[in-house]
Order: sequence, then C-alpha cells, then structure tokens
Amino acid sequence: PGIVGRDVEKVITISNTGDADAEGVVLEDMPSGGLRISDGQTFPMNIGTLAAGETRDVRVRFTSDAEGNFENKVVLRDGGAATAQSSCSIEFVKGALEITKVCEPAKANIGSQVQFIVTVTNSGRGPLENVVVVDEYPAGIKPTSKNSATLPLIPAGESREIIFTGTASEVGTHNNSVRATA
Repeated sequence: PGIVGRDVEKVITISNTGDADAEGVVLEDMPSGGLRISDGQTFPMNIGTLAAGETRDVRVRFTSDAEGNFENKVVLRDGGAATAQSSCSIEFVKGALEITKVCEPAKANIGSQVQFIVTVTNSGRGPLENVVVVDEYPAGIKPTSKNSATLPLIPAGESREIIFTGTASEVGTHNNSVRATA
C-alpha cells in the first residue's frame, strides 16, 4: 500500500493489439475520492498514433491525504470507435502515534536517581518515521540525560522504549510530561 501524504507510482500499459495503426489515441485517467494525481500530468492525455502491435508505458504518480482504498479508472480511446478501459484500487495507510510513560520510582529521596520510561507505539497500519520525543523535566528534577530522542522508524504495530533519567533535587510532587511528534 501507499503511505498517506507520499507519492505512489502507477504504470499504465497501453497496447494496440490490432493489425492497423490507431490514430488520435487519447488516455483518460480518473482517480476517485481522495486520490489525486501528484506529478503534474494532465488528462485527457494525447498519445497520438499507436502503431499496430505497439505497446507504451505511461507512468503516473498519485497521492492521498486520507487513509483508505481508492479506485482509479483509465479509459483509452482512438479517433475511431475503439475504446478500452481498466481500473485498479490503490490503498493508502498511515501510522498512529500513542505514547505512555512510567516514572520509577514513583517516590524518591533528594539525590536519588529517577527514570522516566517512555513507550512510543505505532497503532496504525503504516510506518511512522522520524518520531521526535521530548521529555519536559519538571522543576525539582535535575536532568542526567538528554531530554529528547529521535526514533527513525516505528513500523506498524510496533513499539519503541526510551529511558530519560534525572536526579531528585527538591522536596515535593513533580509532574513530568512528555510529547511525541511524527
């Protein structure tokens, strides 16, 4: 499947299986719903003359901003009465970001190390790339590790764990938050 927001290339093979040249050949491409042509090609496309027995490939790039199955229909016509059509479906998927966090220990003495264990999960059907995770250390916790990490790839259905660390430096209740973007 394609990934939402990225191009997918489709090859349309057109053939003249007759014994005479086909003149005035025109190709129409009709994407449905949220599917759109992304490479600047315009349709109907004038193919011109297609010699007897000749085959040509036309490459078209598509994209979608939505998840789903989209139908793509093509129709080939010549200047006479000949017509051919075909269709195919193109599926687009996307990742879905979930994040959880555990603080260990939940209670710490001043000077004790604390860990913030962050689990980033892709619960979608497509991959997540370049996921940036930022841990906002609260006042009262002195960082002993970087407060951010980049995860290059989280495939669909998989999780990654990151551990941020700090030292308790003040008495009190400290709320620690984390955010992730893909």
